[in-house]
Amino acid sequence: MTVAQDLCQSSLEMINVVGVGQTVNIAHLNRALAVLNRMLDSWSTEPHACFAMRTISYPLVVNQGTYTIGAGGQVNVSRPQDLRVGPGAAYLTDTTNNRYPVEVVPQDKWQMIGNIQINSQVPDTAWYDPQFPLGIINIFPLPALPYTITFNTILELVSFATLQTAYSMPQGYQEAIEANLAVALKPYFPAGGPLNPVVAKLAMEGKGNIKRANLKEVVAVYDDEIVSRGTPTYNIYRDSSNK
Repeated sequence: MTVAQDLCQSSLEMINVVGVGQTVNIAHLNRALAVLNRMLDSWSTEPHACFAMRTISYPLVVNQGTYTIGAGGQVNVSRPQDLRVGPGAAYLTDTTNNRYPVEVVPQDKWQMIGNIQINSQVPDTAWYDPQFPLGIINIFPLPALPYTITFNTILELVSFATLQTAYSMPQGYQEAIEANLAVALKPYFPAGGPLNPVVAKLAMEGKGNIKRANLKEVVAVYDDEIVSRGTPTYNIYRDSSNK
């Protein structure tokens, strides 16, 4: 079983604080753990550094359009950095499990709504205001029925409570974490000489690899009705004109 101490030990060895396999001073390990948790907290703000989506569902209240989210909020989960935006990012379900799409929009589009107090059978728009410590989810129109809303956020990377906290992550993360932690620890331990350029290269390539692995294809879509075609274009695959 791999625990946080193993990551810290490897990173400290990379910057010559100790030799390979030697016992590390507990104060050095605790410093490495604190830096490790800060680094992972920072990575959680980078969508492509996180390897999974988190699906959150909660019941809407009739005629209520705002909901707090975060530890102790109406939606009592860890506060998300952001919600996935655009068509397909969220949906409602009714009591018979029928789904109704909800478009998560940016703030500027939300502010173009004339009257946010309108009531409707099926809300179709949401905007996330990432206040701190509690974010605010806004729903429009106000729900007339007690639907359940489901939306996606980035799954934040875990922190380590102690040096003995176990972890399990996808392929590539261990090397990326160890090398980048070594780079982050170097200012605290300058006595070991300059940072080995091989470690810096491993850190850069390791983080780049996990980001590429987490990159999802984005397919551009458009409304056919807003695309003007004065003259039909020829489609070489159908051997006919596009209409």
